[in-house]
Amino acid sequence: AAALAEPIVAALCKRGVSRGLSAVLVCTMGLTVLIGAVCGIAAWGMQTLTAYAGRAPTMLSALTDTLSRLRSHGLLLLHNLPDSIADELVSATDGLSQQLSALPLRLSEQALTGLTSFAKRTPDWMLFLCTAVIGMYFFSVYYEEIKGFFRRQIPTGLSEKLQLMGSVTFGALTG
Repeated sequence: AAALAEPIVAALCKRGVSRGLSAVLVCTMGLTVLIGAVCGIAAWGMQTLTAYAGRAPTMLSALTDTLSRLRSHGLLLLHNLPDSIADELVSATDGLSQQLSALPLRLSEQALTGLTSFAKRTPDWMLFLCTAVIGMYFFSVYYEEIKGFFRRQIPTGLSEKLQLMGSVTFGALTG
């Protein structure tokens, strides 16, 4: 994340803003965008759930009516069949009817379980997010020093080969 923020931090530094303040501004901007996206998704999810909850009784009533009509039409069709076949089909349609009637309840349970699970993990995500932002801040402030440290850890011969590979790869990608 700090490497992604580096061009913005460097541009602010060239304009006379200190590296620390630049890092704070970029981290704050990134955090604001991230929180805005999460809040937008949460608002959309709540709106969708509220709309579903408002329509659920009507949908359940319509499902019950439809199943009832289907059953009565099916019973009329089954009337001329032999009793053993008719009994099997009636029991199968009763089982299907029960499963379809229980479907909205199962969907609601799954949605509630998902929401509860998300709510339980929220403190973990907040802790991760705060740690990531703090890490990004310090990496942004000391970016050049950290980059220099890693460069000093790579042996000279290998460093030259990596630079050559990087320039060849860059040339191949850009034409």
